Amino acid sequence: MAPGGSSKKRDIGRQVSMADAAPMLSATPRSGQLGSASQDGDGGLDTAGAGARAAGRSGSSSSRKPGSGRTGRSKPRPGGVHAHVAAYEGDLGKLRRYSEAGGDLEKRDSYRATPLLLAAEKGHEACVAYLLDAGADITATDEHDYTALHLAAYYGRVGVVALLLSRGANTSAVDDRGRIPKRLASRKEISNLLAAKETESKLGVDVIEAVERNDVAGLKSFISGKGDLNQKGKNDMTPLHVASFNGRTDIVRMLLDAGADPNSVDEDRDTPLHYACSSGNVDIITMLLAKGADPTAADGLGRTPAERSTGTSVQQLLEAESYKSIPKNIAQIRKQTEALQLRVDTNESIFVQKAIAIKGLRIAIEDKDSEIRALKRKVLQQDAELKALKTKMTAIEEIMNQAAEASQGGKRAVEQVLKGLIDKNTSRDGTCKVS
Repeated sequence: MAPGGSSKKRDIGRQVSMADAAPMLSATPRSGQLGSASQDGDGGLDTAGAGARAAGRSGSSSSRKPGSGRTGRSKPRPGGVHAHVAAYEGDLGKLRRYSEAGGDLEKRDSYRATPLLLAAEKGHEACVAYLLDAGADITATDEHDYTALHLAAYYGRVGVVALLLSRGANTSAVDDRGRIPKRLASRKEISNLLAAKETESKLGVDVIEAVERNDVAGLKSFISGKGDLNQKGKNDMTPLHVASFNGRTDIVRMLLDAGADPNSVDEDRDTPLHYACSSGNVDIITMLLAKGADPTAADGLGRTPAERSTGTSVQQLLEAESYKSIPKNIAQIRKQTEALQLRVDTNESIFVQKAIAIKGLRIAIEDKDSEIRALKRKVLQQDAELKALKTKMTAIEEIMNQAAEASQGGKRAVEQVLKGLIDKNTSRDGTCKVS
């Protein structure tokens, strides 16, 4: 069911049209388009999508006639930005400029929706977080009393619902038909979130009230329901704080037996024992000490429970408890010392092992250095042999060149001799003289 009507008439994908590209944003509603926007005379957005509220109630697609908004240029807005349009579109940058320029984050459109309501409806978590951080009212409602939580729950915005709940949104807020946000939840995850928050809030209020009223039966019911006994209420006080402050002896016993923390602190660092000592209730002090309450715990001003006590008997009781705790403290110190010694011994053993490993590594490095030096000598020796061989090769090459030259000279001499013989035995007409 839609927040405003019998069916989900609201257009999830609605858009805000921009009439021009001027620094300020203007828009006019379109026929059949839920949540279209128009400007009012002073530059505020007449509607930025909230038309669906009236549309959902009447069953029509729009509560305004097309073109009913003003279309002229409006006066400049803070930062040149329209907060409703920016929130609806999830434009965090524009929202930031609007806020930093002094814009009103609680400004209403024609359906009394604030920018926070529109950002929550569209699921823009970053915008919702920014608006809340900037001081936007989380309890703000539109003309049908829908809160941001109503709208986020209906439109299935799980992240926004979780964010609003973490910021203290009221799960019990009702719209103009008496419906709480959980009634409008469109997703199971959201229903579970809201139900868990309602249970948490209910238990938190009831147990504190039960303690204040000395309602033993109510407290038994709370304990049997596995409620959180250490949950904190006003001023971060737990049920045990409240019971100790009010002198509820039976309630204190029940809470301690059920596992309440005797050393929980409130916003002033007071423990239940501080409250019991302030009121001088020896029975409650004794029960708290028996369950492990620390008699040396200091409050926000550095005072121990004994310094808050009003009577000598209480101080004596606390001093006795402090003395009784000395053997325990000594045993604890001894245990801590032994643990420290064990750590020292372990570290020393590790150090020795590392030293041995380093020594072995050093020896290995020295061995490698020796091998490298021997290899270097061998390389130098081979280099010398290569040089000697090169010298021999050069000498051989020179001898061979000389032999070749000698051979060439002998060949020329033979050729000269033969040529002489031929010339000698040949006549001028070319005939041979030898018969």
